[in-house]
Amino acid sequence: MKKRILTIIVIGLLAALSGACDRSDLFDISSDDGLSSNKEITSFTFLGGGVIGVIDEANSTITATLPFGVDLTSLAPEFVTTGASVWVGAMEQASGTTTNNFSSSVAYTVYADDSSTRDYTVTATAATGTPYEILYNAGSGSAWFGGDSGHATGRNVGHAQAVLIDQNMLVESFAFQLSGSFTPGGSDVPVRLNILDAGETILDTFDIVIPASFAGGWVTWSGIDMNVSSGTTLIFMAYVIDGTYTNEFQNSISANMGADGYTDGQRYMANGTFTDAQMDVLSNYASYPSNDLYFHLQGVSY
Repeated sequence: MKKRILTIIVIGLLAALSGACDRSDLFDISSDDGLSSNKEITSFTFLGGGVIGVIDEANSTITATLPFGVDLTSLAPEFVTTGASVWVGAMEQASGTTTNNFSSSVAYTVYADDSSTRDYTVTATAATGTPYEILYNAGSGSAWFGGDSGHATGRNVGHAQAVLIDQNMLVESFAFQLSGSFTPGGSDVPVRLNILDAGETILDTFDIVIPASFAGGWVTWSGIDMNVSSGTTLIFMAYVIDGTYTNEFQNSISANMGADGYTDGQRYMANGTFTDAQMDVLSNYASYPSNDLYFHLQGVSY
């Protein structure tokens, strides 16, 4: 009887041990360490999010076309990843901070938590373009431009012209035409160009010095390099810097004073005892919807 009881106990113990070995919920004996294998790039943008890269998951590629004239050699794209880190070669990448040279394709390697990797080939190109210009020099006439040494309290006369940009383009330069030499002569004359949007906010400012030898012709501000979308109106404002009190040099600016020859814009004129800060404000300029200045805008359309 005792022998039979002992046998039953041994069989029961073996069964219990066998059941314990099957309890995978109590003991993890798999090779999976629980670390994530996720390693996707889910978003990739350039220029503060203004250009969105197209992600092809099937081929692990990202492509983007940037505006014409963008320097591809030093760009810091923004990205979102499901992985633990992103590397280009031996350099860990920080979204929106780390710069890379995109003049050729760049391999981005995403590391997962479990150390597995995935490579994405990123290709960025700049839009190609063709030379483009808007030239207006029709009609005849001119208006006072600059300071006035004969004015009792001093005055400065500045001008502005609204121009409709009818192409997606990179504006490279802008010019107004002056009729002759500045008087009194013999001095270099500093002249400012402000570029404003339709809301009258100054987008950029460019200063040049017209040499004393200038005898009339186009006065050009180059190096503007502003990407502008088709349908945008820009206002180009020019005046002699400190023309009211110090640089009291005057000239005439060429304009069509008799007809509205350029129907996509208009002329503005400031005429008063103004500081430069006041000359920068378009509300200080009178509007002449039926007049237009001669102007020459040049760049590249794309």
